[in-house]
Amino acid sequence: MESSKTIKEMKAIKNLLYIIVICLLLILLKPELLSMNLYQTQSSQKPHKQSLHKVNEPLPSIWSVELVKDTFERGKLEIVVEMCNNRIQEYPNDAYGYWYRAKAFKMLDENQKALFDLDKAESLAPSWRIKYTDPLRKDILKKELIKRFEGIPPKDKQAVTEKLKEIYQDYKKEEQVQ
Repeated sequence: MESSKTIKEMKAIKNLLYIIVICLLLILLKPELLSMNLYQTQSSQKPHKQSLHKVNEPLPSIWSVELVKDTFERGKLEIVVEMCNNRIQEYPNDAYGYWYRAKAFKMLDENQKALFDLDKAESLAPSWRIKYTDPLRKDILKKELIKRFEGIPPKDKQAVTEKLKEIYQDYKKEEQVQ
């Protein structure tokens, strides 16, 4: 009698563990599930079930630095931009939102937007300048110069020129200190 009760309890525990694992997977995969419906085309003739996330609505405000890093590493840059837009809208003084959006814009070849976001991130977190914002800014400007020398003019030559002058002046100051 006792062994049958123990077996029932163990089956109940096993089922509970399955439910917990499924819940954890749903929590971890929620951004992935939402992103699947993000870029559906309207042209398909087949009627489809109503998705959990409508195409015209912004992504829900899901934010953690780890989640953004993971999404960025998976190459889902548009989703990173959307997540950062939501974060910036909710918390306009959060440097992380601007920083990650700048990185995504750089990868999307929207360098002027990336430079703007870097300036904003740096103004919110000045201590990031040497380690984070300056290296990314230099990469963006180098990319713009390469475009220029390949005959593709950057979107805003004056802004690039001004940033290059700033970087050069900073370099000269660092050189004098050493």
